[in-house]
Amino acid sequence: MLAALSAGFALALHLAAPRWSLRKRTLIAGAIAAFLPMSVAFGGFFYGAEDLIGDGQEDFVLGLLALILVQAILWAIICLPPAWFVGQRLSGVAAPVQELIEG
Repeated sequence: MLAALSAGFALALHLAAPRWSLRKRTLIAGAIAAFLPMSVAFGGFFYGAEDLIGDGQEDFVLGLLALILVQAILWAIICLPPAWFVGQRLSGVAAPVQELIEG
């Protein structure tokens, strides 16, 4: 689901901002696709943050670092490759396919 969302954002950015570089479009599309589902987790975490801060700062810091780590992994592993693949295909930079049988 997130891979399709990331690819869709890459397509939208290819059509809406064609003058941007492939790298910029890929990073932004992947970041938007990764942040959307995690915004619910961050909202729930910050909603209950006063209880965590009241119990001790280390619980709050560890929880926040865990969310940031999950966000970074989600962005780098799940969302960036589809955005890069779609952006490369649409811009025509993909390497030519070599023949499997030579002769």
